[in-house]
Amino acid sequence: MKKLVLAVLFLAGILFAAGCAEENDEELTVYVATDLHYLAPELYDDGEVFQRLLKSNDGKLIERGTEILDAFVKEVKENHPDIVLLTGDLTFNGEMVSLRELKTVLEGLQKEGITVLVLPGNHDIRYPYACSYLGDQLVHVENISEKQFRAEMEEFGLRQAVSVDPASFSYVYAASSEFWIIALDANTEDAPGALKEETLAWLEARLKEAKKKGIRVITCSHQNVLPQSPDMSYGFAMHNHGETSSLLEEYGVTLNLSGHVHFQHEAFREA
Repeated sequence: MKKLVLAVLFLAGILFAAGCAEENDEELTVYVATDLHYLAPELYDDGEVFQRLLKSNDGKLIERGTEILDAFVKEVKENHPDIVLLTGDLTFNGEMVSLRELKTVLEGLQKEGITVLVLPGNHDIRYPYACSYLGDQLVHVENISEKQFRAEMEEFGLRQAVSVDPASFSYVYAASSEFWIIALDANTEDAPGALKEETLAWLEARLKEAKKKGIRVITCSHQNVLPQSPDMSYGFAMHNHGETSSLLEEYGVTLNLSGHVHFQHEAFREA
């Protein structure tokens, strides 16, 4: 039996966690990172407008983006996990050029034999503030449509999936014959911030299938499926988080990996 080992890297802050494998169990190692908020270096300099941006920032280490990404890639290559999972907000504010530069980096990891899985975050799809920050000029640049995100990033999840939700970027990745990762996309253009009804129906069908086959499931999302605190609920948890978490609980899913909140966080559903 494969034993899941998680190494979680929260790139908007710092979070490391790991599980352990029991003796004689084969390990399946997953690196999870979230909220990279990568901004392509060609889109900013040390000028006035970028300095103003840094002063109004909310914990995103934009000016260290390349350094953080390089360190992450170096660690991944050295430790060679089975899977790297990125749970959204891949780009700073949805710049197409940032996504394409990151795509090149992720393709390099896959060439090393490491499976890379991604999800879009709320900053990745049709975000209206995709800009460059050069000198004293803030200029809007091309942002990313849902269709473009799918076309650019389909090799990181959709192509390897055993099931894809037609209504979103949600998919099932079979990490082994006994273990599934279900990626849940709550950032579609027509239902931002929530899982669509079609996606919930697709999810329930997949959970029923997994239960029938004796497959263990964990899920991942960008927004949280449980509110993380009374002060950080609206806009941070999915709008239909109650329905979503109840469905996961009904089918015995005990772990959802998410991001969105820019600090270490965890929440538990009361029995």
